[in-house]
Amino acid sequence: MVVLADPDLLRNDVLRVCRWGLDVVAARMLEYLAAGAVRRDRLVFDEYHQGFGTHPGTLRAIALYLGHVPSGHALLQAFLGGLVLLLALGPRALPAHDPERIERRSPLEHVTALAQAYQRVGGTRTATTRLLRGLRRRVERATRVEPSTAAQSDVRFLEMVSQTPALADDAALVRRALSTPMTRREFEAVGGALRRLETSLLNQRR
Repeated sequence: MVVLADPDLLRNDVLRVCRWGLDVVAARMLEYLAAGAVRRDRLVFDEYHQGFGTHPGTLRAIALYLGHVPSGHALLQAFLGGLVLLLALGPRALPAHDPERIERRSPLEHVTALAQAYQRVGGTRTATTRLLRGLRRRVERATRVEPSTAAQSDVRFLEMVSQTPALADDAALVRRALSTPMTRREFEAVGGALRRLETSLLNQRR
């Protein structure tokens, strides 16, 4: 058996350089292998293994190191920890988001918002219509009569109210506010008129 540290010693391009003398070395190795009592007809070149039999490969050696050596245990744990950290910090396929919550406004907040909206656009006619419809609803509920429909116009309702002399002026002011834009002071007067109409109608029908 001849062991070579570098397989380049037997390359053709190396052997043909005479000044290196490697051709003589190769011949001596062949003479050494041919010597002996047993005749040898075959030369075996083993470039990948040392010794005889099957030996563990690279992957098996790494697995044995990581699984049976303390330093391998530490290296494996550090690798797994780094992998978990990478997954935690990396971009997600679906971005996380907080559940949407819709907060409902209280009745007072709703009224305030409507008042501010009507004030900004000067919607006194719309505001008067809404207030009058609310008055009619409360009066009809308190007197236990059939609720009137939108077909029964607000003007018709005010005409019926005007038949009471004490309420005629307030009804006329509200009727005018349904068709004519009002100033802020005039609209405040309309609110007072609606308040008096509601109080009087509720007292009359009890």
